[in-house]
Amino acid sequence: NITWMTRQDSKGNFWFCTLNGLALYDPKTKIHRYFRTDVNDPGSLKTASIPSVIEDDNGKLWVTTFGGGLELYDPLRDVFKAYKVNDKRNPANVNYLVGGFKASNGILYIGSWDGGLIQFNPSTEIFRIFRHRPSDPNTISSNIAIPLYEDKNGFIWIGTLGGGLNVFDPSTELFRTFTMQDGLPSNAIVSMARDNDGKSWIGTYHGIACFSLPQNPFDKNAK
Repeated sequence: NITWMTRQDSKGNFWFCTLNGLALYDPKTKIHRYFRTDVNDPGSLKTASIPSVIEDDNGKLWVTTFGGGLELYDPLRDVFKAYKVNDKRNPANVNYLVGGFKASNGILYIGSWDGGLIQFNPSTEIFRIFRHRPSDPNTISSNIAIPLYEDKNGFIWIGTLGGGLNVFDPSTELFRTFTMQDGLPSNAIVSMARDNDGKSWIGTYHGIACFSLPQNPFDKNAK
């Protein structure tokens, strides 16, 4: 089976996110469990393709799905509950979620395929959707947002497919874009990783770029 990613939760369990459900491995008991969709079981996964699992500050596990929005796994009841991302302008595409993470303030940030950047508050269970608007350069530059991470200053960095590298300031809800004009080898970004020196390594369709994160990425003199 094709695996999107692997993640370890706070209890030490390993979650394997695949194109055909979730696999759980408990290294203490060496027991495997598999979670798949089942039309006869309302508590099962609602969507088969699972790009990622995100653990919130309360230990809840939020599952991003490719086509079915967000799902919450309740380990006590052993059931999944679906949360559709509500966007009346384009509800279908917004629910094609990919990777995500929990920010330092407990908010979940989730990338999507043609749905923009998704912000989710696990406490209130409220979604915010940030989409590209061609008339506004302060919005995200592409609605296909794949790799994401938070830097030490609380800025959210987003790699997009076709729109280059974006940075989002949660305090102002503004975006800034870095593209090939700023030295990227391609505007199609598929992966990002940080090293111990604070540099960001960016995988693109045309090779790898090393990006030194500016202290204030919204300073127009920062390249």
